[in-house]
Amino acid sequence: MDAAPTVTLRDAAKTLARIRGQRQIADLPLLNLLRAGQITAGFYIDGQSDLWIAIPASYWLDLTSDKFRAIRIGNNKKGIYVVRPSEFADEILHLIEEKRKSQSSATRNDFQLRTLRSILSHASKKHEVLIHEADWGNYLTKIPKINEVRRSTRGRRPKEGWKQTCVILAAFLIKHGAPAGTKHEALGKRIHELATKEGVMDMPADSSIIGAVADAFKKAQDPEFG
Repeated sequence: MDAAPTVTLRDAAKTLARIRGQRQIADLPLLNLLRAGQITAGFYIDGQSDLWIAIPASYWLDLTSDKFRAIRIGNNKKGIYVVRPSEFADEILHLIEEKRKSQSSATRNDFQLRTLRSILSHASKKHEVLIHEADWGNYLTKIPKINEVRRSTRGRRPKEGWKQTCVILAAFLIKHGAPAGTKHEALGKRIHELATKEGVMDMPADSSIIGAVADAFKKAQDPEFG
């Protein structure tokens, strides 16, 4: 059985950059898609084209953007992101159990032992993380449809990046607070900078963020709020 065709994370990020009109590789936008579960990446156990380990979104949520920048041409000169199978014990056990169910009762135990032996022999070896070509193509086909809906909507459409921007604003306030005398314009511009750094797609303009910050402060001063 041949392995399903795949796309490298670097190539996917370069495609995103072209779509977004960016010159640089769009590694942070790709990481955000993985964190949101909009795209699933994984890896094949060496020598086992039928053993595809899908990496859960929770893994990417815990990964720093600095580490993910390995898909740029860095010190490894390859532009790849690698993991070890030993990091995904639960996912591997689930895969083995699912495949074991498809075996006859006479071959189940033998299949399980052979599969475990193969995986354990590669447990500490680094494997490149990839995206199934079909899944990536699926995601890309949704982009024109999203644009068609936007064009057909009357009036100004809401920015898709507002949700992530609000999360960044809330995280900033939780971490740093909002001292008396905080200027709405300065805070709004700072949130815009952080959202840009995080690679938020379809981000609202800084003027819109400043307006939202001003509304939030006004709301907080309402004695009936909260």
